[in-house]
Amino acid sequence: MREVNTFFDTSSESQTVPTMPIFGEYATRDEFFLLNMRIQQLTDEISRLSDNLERIFSREESSVIKILDAPTVEATVEEAKEKIQKYYLDHAGDYIYPDEVADELGLDLKVAIRAVNELLSEGSLEGLDCD
Repeated sequence: MREVNTFFDTSSESQTVPTMPIFGEYATRDEFFLLNMRIQQLTDEISRLSDNLERIFSREESSVIKILDAPTVEATVEEAKEKIQKYYLDHAGDYIYPDEVADELGLDLKVAIRAVNELLSEGSLEGLDCD
């Protein structure tokens, strides 16, 4: 074990603080200072991460609100099929999910899914990327 100097003894460059045991030994002033600096760095990092999480959650909540508040166009499955087929043709080569089409065209999701399934079974979307 290291020799324990008094806290006010200035004869040594690195003094031991007798009140700060670390793993069964006592920390020097330098070690104590470095530990405090590291604790402050970690505290700052936790605060930064917490702020980032708050921003992410607030964005997600506003996105959910936008989706829930998005107006939907009343359309029959046949009307939706026409709009969806045109959308897929305009975006040929893109992989598009039915919920994306519903969002983009303002269609009810159930109607859009039914329309996409019918278009797929008819072969109307053959050669186009779709789900």
